[in-house]
Amino acid sequence: MSSSIADWIKSHQMQCYFKNNYGVECPGCGIQTSFILLLEGEIIESVHAYPGLIPMLISLLFIFLYINLKKNWIEKVLIISLISTIVIIMGSFLLKKFLY
Repeated sequence: MSSSIADWIKSHQMQCYFKNNYGVECPGCGIQTSFILLLEGEIIESVHAYPGLIPMLISLLFIFLYINLKKNWIEKVLIISLISTIVIIMGSFLLKKFLY
């Protein structure tokens, strides 16, 4: 099943507006490829393609839990998770931009 989802996403991938028009990658470049790799079970390759995907998915899980359970501890973990995700995404973007 995940293979058919991955195949569908591969055939419907969107191109990055910034990369196409300005030749510059945005902080979201690589997320589709990373998601496809994750669906195919290639976890390490997925993290290499877009380090922020797994933390983003974990943050989405905590958002879902908070909306449904409204517990204070979930809110605190959610805030930490969201901040960590933003730091990972922006950090990997800056590293890719200036070191590679």
